[in-house]
Amino acid sequence: MPETTMMGNAIKPNLDWMRTKCTADQWGSMLARLDDEQRRQIELLNGALRYPVSVFDALSCAFAQVLYPGDTSAAGRAFIEMGRHTATEQLSGLYSIFLKFSSPAGTLVKAPQLFARLYDGATAEADVLSGGPGQPKGRMTVRGLGELSFSGPRLAGWAEGALAKTGATGCRVVELGWQQGLITSDPLIFELYWD
Repeated sequence: MPETTMMGNAIKPNLDWMRTKCTADQWGSMLARLDDEQRRQIELLNGALRYPVSVFDALSCAFAQVLYPGDTSAAGRAFIEMGRHTATEQLSGLYSIFLKFSSPAGTLVKAPQLFARLYDGATAEADVLSGGPGQPKGRMTVRGLGELSFSGPRLAGWAEGALAKTGATGCRVVELGWQQGLITSDPLIFELYWD
């Protein structure tokens, strides 16, 4: 079965965010943890091309190991922040049409379409729920990213950022596997809350 790929323009805002969090020495240490081909792909990243998710996984693991050695919880918080940043970047630029005239529920329903553009070999399904106070208002299930470490918190942060861009308040997204202490899981199941 072919490896799942992701668009370079899905990697780039994450990469840019990581660079802002690292010193030059930390960035060098991260790159040194990649194999030659992965390093070459990161250094020559092209937003219009697809890359194996293993390249982004190696970079994500290197980021966590260099900046948060032994502290998975702190790394998870950083990946949530990264996801929020990426949503802001992507949904303010190239994919801004995705949010045009959209409510939080409408954005959730459209999310699988955007996901299909960014990832090949992975799928997303979204459902709007009739959640009352304290209950999730949406659920999204992602299959095919089980090999991509820290996808749970990163995509949860992305979803929080996307919901906030619609004007929703009180946005909170929980990935159930991450909540149970898993760094990777397939499927990834997200519960989405907003006011």
